[in-house]
Amino acid sequence: MCQETFVNEIYEGSAVEEGPGKLERTLFTLLYAFFLSICVQLILVLVALRLVLFLASWDSPNQLGSAFSWLTDFFKDCVSYLSFSTNEKPFPFNTVD
Repeated sequence: MCQETFVNEIYEGSAVEEGPGKLERTLFTLLYAFFLSICVQLILVLVALRLVLFLASWDSPNQLGSAFSWLTDFFKDCVSYLSFSTNEKPFPFNTVD
């Protein structure tokens, strides 16, 4: 009886007791943390590419602007989701109203 009470205290408020709500949030948090690391790497690659293009042509290339815009928006959405500022999932799992 004492051990059963101890087990219930361990699982109280955990993902096991709550069901798919907390488990789903945990899985999406891990997934978006992975996506965020890829996003940061892509941004750094684009920054390096833009710097090389700038140095080669002495001009600021604007062709990469849309890629930067999309990546920074995705970055902001991921950080908002990961910091629990919002429960709305970023692309590609966001819901369109």
